Amino acid sequence: DRTAAQPVVLKSLAATPSPGDWDGLQIWSNGKVAISYANISDAGSSDADHPGDIVLNTNSTTVQLTVTNSSLTDSGGYGIFVPCGYLSTVPAATTNTFTGNVTGDIGPGPAGTGC
Repeated sequence: DRTAAQPVVLKSLAATPSPGDWDGLQIWSNGKVAISYANISDAGSSDADHPGDIVLNTNSTTVQLTVTNSSLTDSGGYGIFVPCGYLSTVPAATTNTFTGNVTGDIGPGPAGTGC
């Protein structure tokens, strides 16, 4: 178990990290993911294949994503990418920190305004 003092760190290994250095976490149909006390950075891009630090790659109502006490930063896309037709609960921004994500924090789906 991780804590605020010892979070899980997922980031670029480049000497000079930048947004889009790696693909990020991809969650597919029937995926059940709980992330707590994690720092995720430098993932995603503005392309359709890897549009965020965390990407929900389905509109399935069976996908479950919980993100708490975490930091999602410097994505080349969204901090959390949510498809426009996504119907399940989207992780709230209240217990998470979003900084420097090129396209936005959560979206463009239910929590965003881009649909």
